[in-house]
Amino acid sequence: MPRLIEISYPAKMRYATVGDYFIKPNGTLRFEILDTGNEFTNRLVLIHELVEETLLEMAGISIDEIDAYDKAHEDDPGQPGDMVDSPYKHQHGVAIAVERMMCAVAGVAWVDHEGRVAKTYDEVFGKPQMEIA
Repeated sequence: MPRLIEISYPAKMRYATVGDYFIKPNGTLRFEILDTGNEFTNRLVLIHELVEETLLEMAGISIDEIDAYDKAHEDDPGQPGDMVDSPYKHQHGVAIAVERMMCAVAGVAWVDHEGRVAKTYDEVFGKPQMEIA
C-alpha cells in the first residue's frame, strides 16, 4: 500500500530550514515548505525535499539520522547537506541538480531562485543560510 503524503506551508518549522520532511505517528510522510512568495520556488523546494527523501529511503538512511545531523549543524554556515561529512551529501547534491535542471528548463535564473530561498530563510530565522552562487 502506498504511503500517504501530506504537503503543508506551516507558520513555524521544526528547526531552521526552508524545507523539511518527517514521518507522522500515523505513518504519513509529511513535507513542510516555507512560503517564499513565489510558486515556482515553492515547488522547487518541495521537489528538492521529495527527491532527497526518496533517495535517502533507497539508501537506507533514516530521517532521524538526517534530523540529528541537521540540528547539530543548524548554526554552521551553509546547508548541512553540503558539508563534507554529511550523511546525505550525495542525495542532497542530486536534489540540487534536479532543482538546477528545473530552473534551466523553465528559463528561471538559478541565482533568482536561490535568492528567494535565502531571503525567506533570513526573514524567518533572522540569519543568512547560505551564500548565493
